[in-house]
Amino acid sequence: MANTKKPLGIDIANAKSLPDFTKDYLPTDTPWTSFTHPGTEEKYTIELQNSSNLTRDELSACFSLVEESSKGDYSASKQGWKPAAKRREMRLLELKYLLVRSTKPHDGEETGKAGDIEAFVSFMPTIEDEQEVLYVYEIHLAPSLRRSGLGRRLMMLVEDVARRTGVEKVMLSCFTRNAIAKGFYEGIGYRKDEYSPLPRVLRDGREVEEATLAVFLDQGNESIPDRADPKSEVSGTTPNDADPLKVIVIGAGIGGLALAQILHSTPGIRLACYERYKAIDDRVVGFRVMLSGTTLLMLKRKLKSDIWAELAFGIGEQPEGGEKIEFFKGNGNKMLAWDSDPTKDQFSVSRWHLREALVKEASFVRTGISFERYEVLPNGRVRAFFSDGSTDECDLLVGADGTNSNVRKQLLSHATIKDLGMAVIYFKNPLAPFSSRYNQHTIDPEDSYIMLGAGSPYANFSNRRCSPNELTPSELQAEVLARTSQPGIHPRFRELAEMVCLDTAYVNIVRKSEAVHPWTSSPNITLLGDAVFNMSNTLSRGANCAIMDAAALADRITSPAYRRELRQPAALDDYVRENIERRDVERQRSAMMQKIMFSGQNKLRGFIRNKVLPSSLKKIDDLDREEHDGVNWVGSDGEGSVGSTGEEPKWVEELKWDEIFEERHGHGTG
Repeated sequence: MANTKKPLGIDIANAKSLPDFTKDYLPTDTPWTSFTHPGTEEKYTIELQNSSNLTRDELSACFSLVEESSKGDYSASKQGWKPAAKRREMRLLELKYLLVRSTKPHDGEETGKAGDIEAFVSFMPTIEDEQEVLYVYEIHLAPSLRRSGLGRRLMMLVEDVARRTGVEKVMLSCFTRNAIAKGFYEGIGYRKDEYSPLPRVLRDGREVEEATLAVFLDQGNESIPDRADPKSEVSGTTPNDADPLKVIVIGAGIGGLALAQILHSTPGIRLACYERYKAIDDRVVGFRVMLSGTTLLMLKRKLKSDIWAELAFGIGEQPEGGEKIEFFKGNGNKMLAWDSDPTKDQFSVSRWHLREALVKEASFVRTGISFERYEVLPNGRVRAFFSDGSTDECDLLVGADGTNSNVRKQLLSHATIKDLGMAVIYFKNPLAPFSSRYNQHTIDPEDSYIMLGAGSPYANFSNRRCSPNELTPSELQAEVLARTSQPGIHPRFRELAEMVCLDTAYVNIVRKSEAVHPWTSSPNITLLGDAVFNMSNTLSRGANCAIMDAAALADRITSPAYRRELRQPAALDDYVRENIERRDVERQRSAMMQKIMFSGQNKLRGFIRNKVLPSSLKKIDDLDREEHDGVNWVGSDGEGSVGSTGEEPKWVEELKWDEIFEERHGHGTG
């Protein structure tokens, strides 16, 4: 049957060529390509460009304006000033730029050249809270152009595009500390969106305002068509929005952030995510995680397009035929290659890129605030208590705070954690010739690397002055050097140990959480990720499992049935059962791999391990329950099937942005 679904206005707009976009969405009855400063009478040109067409100098000029205007505001906020992340955001494929250039002579020329950009606005037709909007990413003017009327002129052009595109509203984010910007937006008719982060209420009743707020211009302004009930000003409203569902997520790890980002664009849900650390990262943020094709496809469908684009930059290129794991003896002789379907259907994803994507536009995250306890109120809601004396109430409290979860300690007080007496040392090695930004101490998180790991029981550590996770980076390197210098070990292993970047050292203390049984007594409190119970990291399945937990929980709490069953004890039973079953399977598979890795503590046990290795790996595969549609899982946006046209999907284009840029502009600076 033919697909009769009407295409979205934003999809039509984003699919147009630059000339067609200009013709269809920018004014044709009034001149817009020039501007004269009312005070100095200097003349400027205005032009529309796609992000992918910007030259290096043009992008650099725009970035300099952002840095000059907003670096201080970013630095004062919880997200901080991250130049690399900002540059990546500025080159998102569907981003459009209105560039304002001076026409003053430049280096003997009669007109402005690239690098003479003195103002710009960037915008994208996209989805925000399940509504079609035109989102303004940046608007920045050089000091000489402020208070000249140019800012209002650029915003009017953006609003014209929004009107012709047929979106519900124009949206943007503004730092609350930037009083001038707030005054400007209010003066041209923008209002605070109800989904802006709410102030935190301290125990003494004082309110602490968040660093950013979302503002919008909707159908109340004649620039945007009257398409909705004027009372429905919140992005993605539903009939139940008068009493929206409030969800609090404890912990900004991968699972908690994935849940929060999925819910953030869901109508009828208010969201807050609390993280005890001031910075939204951790010591292993620079390493990689392994995600299956199914999990990545699910993220592509559930995340907003710009967040997915950020994540896609961190997906490693798969070898032809898919991933495989090769086993070698200490002398360097290859034993076998493990290339079953579950192994092949793995994608190496930069943990750093993954987290950068999940904290993008994360106004809902509140850092430096530790969760202490919760209290179930008589009306069925939950009150959470925090270390700074503040409280927050919600309809659902989600513990995503890891192995040592404070939420689980109260919810499942009988659950225990056991130290298994084993530790794994990790280092990064630069991967030549692809690495360039590194030294003997550290490596840029975006650079390519080899992960070197060495694990053993505590008893095998030669340096026992303290716990393994308290050893210095130099002591940890010495530990790895000692192990790779033993007789029968191939010298290349020692060479790798000699080349490590010291400050990338990380020690994983192997702990085992007691498996838990499904709980039904608390429909308004639940867990996800390692907060339920953890698993060995030998198969790198923890992050994949946490994201699947997040997706399953999001599906449940956004279903109409959950609203009806919200206060019933069994409201989350299906999610809890599915979660525990999935994690129990992965826990068994990872435990079997851990036994393989740590069973060769003497020659006899090592000999037996090597003999039964193929059958042991088959048992691990037989336990796998995840569907694997094949290596080329993104060939279709339908059901993950492999495409037959040979055309690469859009996310592949995003991955190859740098390649496209170099092809168009070369390696030079112009």
